[in-house]
Parts: sequence; structure tokens; C-alpha cells
Amino acid sequence: MSTQAGWASIAQMFSETAIPKVTEDGGLFGKKYIRLGPLIITVGGWMFQCGGTLGYGLRDYPVILTKLLGVPSDNANKFIQDYLQKLADDLLRQVTGQDKTLTDLFLYPTLAQSGHELTPGAKWMDTKVNDQEWTWKFIQITCQQGVAVSFHFPEIFQTCWINTFKQKPQEEWDEVYRLGVVSTPQQDSLILEDEVKNTLSGAVDWVREIVPTHFISSELSTLETLANS
Repeated sequence: MSTQAGWASIAQMFSETAIPKVTEDGGLFGKKYIRLGPLIITVGGWMFQCGGTLGYGLRDYPVILTKLLGVPSDNANKFIQDYLQKLADDLLRQVTGQDKTLTDLFLYPTLAQSGHELTPGAKWMDTKVNDQEWTWKFIQITCQQGVAVSFHFPEIFQTCWINTFKQKPQEEWDEVYRLGVVSTPQQDSLILEDEVKNTLSGAVDWVREIVPTHFISSELSTLETLANS
């Protein structure tokens, strides 16, 4: 679902962290582009994670959440109950097995829907993408998917988060690094509650700078309280 005209989405703020890291220069007369592999795996995974922390932190504040996603308050209930619920249900329907991770929630269903397989050197991963409109739609939907799962199924999201960042045998990590599922050879260890606070703190700054007129003072105060709690 696109944002309403005149309403910005915080997905843009999240993407500004990831997009520059995978953007390549097309040369003197060429356009800048992103390869499809990094776009789906790196940027998509980041957008899903950020959306997840946002939805998890604001699961009791649907109006604030939808405004941050570029949806006016008069459409909040429909957006939450119809659109986000369907996104969450569609993703979870495709995920089976024990010890599910964020990758299981987002990456594998996304690849399956697009007909791609995650194998080293797969040709699709090297496809150049310089369609900004398509890229924006992709990063927006992946952010919304993260929001959808964490808002409607917070316990599942929390469990997947813990499974994602628990220490794995190094040989297992080396394999997912080789495939490109993770982008660093070192294992991260992120605490969900800390990342939620970081996301909400960033949301406060974003509201003040980009969309101050879209939020009443009590909503901004709530965001600040949650970020500092």
C-alpha cells in the first residue's frame, strides 16, 4: 500500500542507512544502480528489521504507527486490521519449522515469490536495478512487512529475533556469509528492546524534522517517552 499523497513515510529514513552502502556508480555517463542480490538481501533484510522494531515498539499505539508509515489517522484502523494483517498472515503462512529467524520470515518467502534461489553466483543476484520507483516500492513493502509481523504477532517476532542473534557455530555462520544471507563475517548480538529504543529515538528526530505538523504534541510526547523508557 502506497502512502497518501503529501504524507512521508519513515521507511525513507531507514532506507537512507542501507541504500548508499549497496549503490554502485555506472560510470561517467551511466546511472547509479543497485544489484538485485544486495537490494533484496541486504536492503530488504534491513528494512524488514527496522519495520519490525517499529511495529514491536508501537504495538499499543496504532495511530502513531500508521502516521509514521505515511497513513493519516482516519485510515489507521483499515490499514492496521486489513492491510497489515494480510501482510503478516501471508508471510507466516509460508514459514514452517522450528527455530525460525528473521531471514525465515522475510528473505525466503520473498525469494520464493520472485522465483529466485539463494545459491552462490546465481545470475539474478547480479542484475542491475536503477528503477527508483520500483526500488522505493520494494523497500516500502519490506518495511511494512516487518511492521505487520511484529505488530500482529509480537511473540513470534520476538522469538525470531532471539533466534537470529543468538550465537551460532562458526561453520554455520561461515556458510550463510558465503551465501550472502549475512553481510559480515562476525556475528552480531542485538537486543530487541535496545533496537526498539534506537528506532523510536530516530522516529522522534524524523518527525521533528520532516513531518512535525502531522503529529499532535501528545503523540510526539508518547514517542519520546517510549524511546527513553
